[in-house]
Amino acid sequence: MTRVDLYIHLGGEPDTGQVDEILALLRELQPRLAGLEAKGVEIMADLTEITAATQANTDASAAAVDLLNRLADLVDAAASDPAALAALTADIRANSKSLGDAVTANTPVG
Repeated sequence: MTRVDLYIHLGGEPDTGQVDEILALLRELQPRLAGLEAKGVEIMADLTEITAATQANTDASAAAVDLLNRLADLVDAAASDPAALAALTADIRANSKSLGDAVTANTPVG
């Protein structure tokens, strides 16, 4: 919690009316400052969530790129062997539904 200390030094005899007015204003400010501090905490919590979501998206994108690169390597390796190419195609088709389901499940709506 933030603490604010205010010291007022008046020359001569203090005008108690002014001092009372200043104290009343400071009392009004205290809950407003507390509210601003609470908002700052909320904003930081939101920022933490956004940062985590961004990292998850970055990780998912990197995994997809890696998958496509490995797939391209497998296609290149099997290009001269029709049986290997047919087996690779069958394997891709067998796994495409689970991959599609995973992408759908991990894609935010809206």
